[in-house]
Amino acid sequence: MALLASTTVPEVELKMDNNVPHAIKLVMAMSSASPELTVGEHNKKLMISRSTLWILAVFRPSVFILFSAGTVYATRGWDYQWCLPVALLSFIYQAAVMFALGHLALFVPRTPFAVCEALDEVGFKEIGLGVIVSSAIVVLFFYNQPWVLVTWAGLLAALIAAVLKLWLCLVRVYGNELDS
Repeated sequence: MALLASTTVPEVELKMDNNVPHAIKLVMAMSSASPELTVGEHNKKLMISRSTLWILAVFRPSVFILFSAGTVYATRGWDYQWCLPVALLSFIYQAAVMFALGHLALFVPRTPFAVCEALDEVGFKEIGLGVIVSSAIVVLFFYNQPWVLVTWAGLLAALIAAVLKLWLCLVRVYGNELDS
């Protein structure tokens, strides 16, 4: 406990207005990307066309929705239908993160790139992988215990709600009808 009390985090001053929530400021301070770089500037810098952004915004979430539909098709004669919400929600979480990233890249170009980078790295790659692996373990080993499956489905629904809340917050703070 003494180690935690003696550790200090350097204060980072970000040039933003007061409408930006503290959590987003913290994510931007911890990111390796420049806090002033926006998604629109990043896309221009890498010369990513709007049509490419549209293809990515439509294709990437569709992959996870197709996995979800395939899961439903594969389990249609299965006796343990309690497993279905866990399998579906694990892929829907991934699709929600991809929808958010695609929408921010297309319609909210003033979003800081550091936030989108953090959403991709943490929300998709780290948490998303954990969601898929842990959901597979829950479905494979706890298929006959509905209370475990219902609890896990509730946790996945809470994760999806958190992603949607972050997405809505970013759209409210950085979105503007005149930008699109």
